[in-house]
Amino acid sequence: MAQRLLHSKAPQCAEADGNATTASARFNRLGIRIVVVKMPGLYATVFSPPPRERATSYAGRLMIAAALAVILLFSLQVDETKMLLAIGGVGALLVIVYGLPFVTRHRDWLICAFVLVLLINGMSFLDPTARVFFHYGALVLLCFPVIGTAVCSGIFRSGGFRLFTIYFLWAAFTITYSLAPEYSLARLTEALLILAALAAIVLDVREANGPTRLLSHLLVGAGIVLVLNAVGALILPHSITWQSPFESYTPDQLERMQKLGLSPDGLDRFRGLLGGPNDLGGLMLIVVGPALVCWRSASRRQRALLVAMIGGAVSLAALADSRSPFLALAIGVALYSVWRWRARGVLVLATAAAVLGAALIIYSHGNLAEYMGRDVGTLTGRTDIWNFVVQQIKDRPILGYGYAVSGAIFQSSYFPIWWGPWDLGPHSSLHNGYLDHAVGVGIPATLLWLFIILEPWVFVFRQPGDAWNLKAMFLLIVIPILINNFSEALLGDFTESVGILFGLVWALGERYRLLALQRADTVRAETLERLPGPLIALAEAGQVR
Repeated sequence: MAQRLLHSKAPQCAEADGNATTASARFNRLGIRIVVVKMPGLYATVFSPPPRERATSYAGRLMIAAALAVILLFSLQVDETKMLLAIGGVGALLVIVYGLPFVTRHRDWLICAFVLVLLINGMSFLDPTARVFFHYGALVLLCFPVIGTAVCSGIFRSGGFRLFTIYFLWAAFTITYSLAPEYSLARLTEALLILAALAAIVLDVREANGPTRLLSHLLVGAGIVLVLNAVGALILPHSITWQSPFESYTPDQLERMQKLGLSPDGLDRFRGLLGGPNDLGGLMLIVVGPALVCWRSASRRQRALLVAMIGGAVSLAALADSRSPFLALAIGVALYSVWRWRARGVLVLATAAAVLGAALIIYSHGNLAEYMGRDVGTLTGRTDIWNFVVQQIKDRPILGYGYAVSGAIFQSSYFPIWWGPWDLGPHSSLHNGYLDHAVGVGIPATLLWLFIILEPWVFVFRQPGDAWNLKAMFLLIVIPILINNFSEALLGDFTESVGILFGLVWALGERYRLLALQRADTVRAETLERLPGPLIALAEAGQVR
């Protein structure tokens, strides 16, 4: 006898669809037919519209084309021409009208939009006022539609997402005594929005190719900015795309330094359209790691494109003389080679090292030791400021000085360097992401943060399989970023262009960990149900002990 079971209550989160499908399969085996009725008013809200089943490639192409047009127009805005601003405004309107609904309905493309926003925000042609409006305005538009999805899913009540919520509660408390409370509030709001968006993005990942697809979408956004910088290197004037060491100082500072017998030293470094040469090093990390991870599943034509992107990113970073990202990436690639190919990996590393050494000798015109040894003892002056930073941490090891305002400590009258890029308040960089956290929220909260970002990777490497290719992501993406974070504060709480990549792979790793633990609990419960009563009592007693 056929029966019909009618469910009038729709699922409240993304996982409910999977549960309904499983239940339907079980009842079908018993000859019972289930009809699940979804109520659009409950299943989808204004805050989290449902994703479309079929992607609209036309809308995606239009979004990318419009974004590219906006970036190109603003890149040519050397003299702030009003006509270009008007055309750029029209392009931005097209992106909002066509691109925003697309990425809202297809959350896997949100990561592309985030990378574009964060990289464009770091471009040198934006003045501070335009940068603030563009940065926070774009983030609100992108994050607001998916906040409901993340909250409804309940993901923030479990695992690392719950711990991040506790960490951010402490960060909110530090605003009460922050050296720059407005800045702390703005940065905390940004971090919360991005974390919610990342949670919504990874909720849709259930199959093995999901993580690679997200990385490929991220590469689309990074590739657009990479092409723009490559074009800028060819056609834009040297004064725009190259940075002189004198640019870090005001005329008054240069005059005072001259009176003291000091003079800025260093090389002219390529910065392209970005804010500084080190940003090109960060762009290389964004491109090379994900490209290598996507290599195994790429087609022949896609591999040719990946090779071009890797070559372009490495070349621009070399022109920028950004050395620490090269070292960090080399360590990650070395670990991956040994992990994947064992003895053959050592041979591959030896060959790559020989080729790289030859290239460096040619690039340095035979003065390899002199080129590589420049300011190594002080890490290009970083150790001079880190001594002061460590002393400040010792003064307030528990509370810190306020969330994300570490640069404000340089305004102290005891700071020994009176010139250079250290008078920007909270915008000054400590050039060390770990010290940056310790200064802002204190040592205990920093240790909690380290535990949160490392926990999923410990779990991943304890698993026998790697269906989501997370081990390769850890070695080629996470390791280089963690190493580079010792010399640049680019990680943050997923709020920088490099940080958004780290945040994506962290969210994927934590999502995988939670699903694996949930699956293990389900299997254990089903196993216990099949055991005789006395054995169940013994098993439960053993678990209590």
